[in-house]
Amino acid sequence: MEEWKKIGEREVLSSRWGKELVSQEYEHPVTKKREDYVFLSYGKSPVIVFAITESNEVILIRVFRHAAGRVFLELPGGVPEVDEPLDKTAERELLEETGYQAEKVFPLADEIWFDPQSVGFPFHPFLALGCVKTDSALDAVEHTEVVAMPIQNWIQMVMNAEISDSKSIAVTMLALRHAGFSLHRSENN
Repeated sequence: MEEWKKIGEREVLSSRWGKELVSQEYEHPVTKKREDYVFLSYGKSPVIVFAITESNEVILIRVFRHAAGRVFLELPGGVPEVDEPLDKTAERELLEETGYQAEKVFPLADEIWFDPQSVGFPFHPFLALGCVKTDSALDAVEHTEVVAMPIQNWIQMVMNAEISDSKSIAVTMLALRHAGFSLHRSENN
C-alpha cells in the first residue's frame, strides 16, 4: 500500500501539559485529493510499567481520568524528563507514582500506538521485577491510590473485561510471558 504524502501541519490547540490538537493535511496517493486529519499529539511518548513485587503482586494505581469522567485501575507510567533514557523514566515514574523501587527494569517492546488514527504518539511498555515498597514520598502532583494485587487476580480482571484501560491491557499481555505466566483456556470455557 502506498503511503500518503504529508502536505502540512498546524497546531489547533495546546494545553499546559504539553498535549496538542494538531491538524495535518495529506494528499491521497491515488486520487491526489487533499484531506485534513486532526489528532491529539504530545511532545513526549510515555512509558507504561508492569511492576511485579517479590511476592508476585502487580503494582497498580487508581486514578481519575478526565476524558472518561471516571476512576480507572491501571498500570503506572509517565513521560520522560529532558534527555532521560526510557528505562530510567520507568524506574522514576514507578517510584513517584507508587513508592515502589524495581530491582530490574527492561522494555517489553519498542513502542505501541494508543490509536494511530487519532492519537499521534506511542507509549513504551516496560516490565519491572523485584519491586519493593520504599519510604519514598509519592509525587505531590499525583492524585492516585496505590494498589498491590496478586497477579492472578489482575489477569482475571483483564480477561473478564473488568479493566478498560487499553494501555494496561496491552502491556499486561506482553508482560505475562516474561513474568513466567501463560494463558491457557480452561475446559469450562
